[in-house]
Amino acid sequence: MGRILFTVEFKRECTEHVIKQGYKVTNAAEAMNIDQSTLQRWVRQYKQENMGITP
Repeated sequence: MGRILFTVEFKRECTEHVIKQGYKVTNAAEAMNIDQSTLQRWVRQYKQENMGITP
């Protein structure tokens, strides 16, 4: 089973549910049909990028 690739737009939409709209990660992940740990990682990366830290 291979990895699923998500578009940048989809990742942004998911993280905005948490960061800008105030959804809990668990609720947003369920609504977007993705794993909670995946969304937690995207949110962490989003916050780091806004602080100027890039992978």
